[in-house]
Amino acid sequence: MAIPVIAELPSGAARIFSSASDACDFLERDWPDNPSEHHERAILLCRSASLTLVSSEAAREAFVAACLAASINVRGADM
Repeated sequence: MAIPVIAELPSGAARIFSSASDACDFLERDWPDNPSEHHERAILLCRSASLTLVSSEAAREAFVAACLAASINVRGADM
């Protein structure tokens, strides 16, 4: 992700995601909500961005959408 995403987790902690790989790890290991269509799409696009198959912006948008669908507040330089 070219522009980092700051997610405010349900625990109250803020976590910074500066790459599609970081976001993918979170989506696969630490996701605090039930998987959803947004969540699955974000995993797919973050994996693909890590392999440079899709743009980092596409992965970022999918990650943000998954966070918002799970009621996780996000902040970033352009939000």
